[in-house]
Amino acid sequence: LKRYFRIDGSIIYNFGDPGKFNGFLALSLQNLNNRTNILGRNYIPQEIDGSVVSYLEVNERGLKFTPNISVNIRMN
Repeated sequence: LKRYFRIDGSIIYNFGDPGKFNGFLALSLQNLNNRTNILGRNYIPQEIDGSVVSYLEVNERGLKFTPNISVNIRMN
């Protein structure tokens, strides 16, 4: 497998009114370099008449660039 490489970043903003509520807003950016990483590799035997003639290589790929937004509000 090739080397796994990924750059992530996040920003969190806390807000609220003391005694009433508090919360946060978060922005997370995963895999900023948009690289397709291979997480794992499997080999599936290909048979003809009961004999294995070759193996099919199947790569498990990670997600490319993925933005996420989270909001959390707690009432006091």
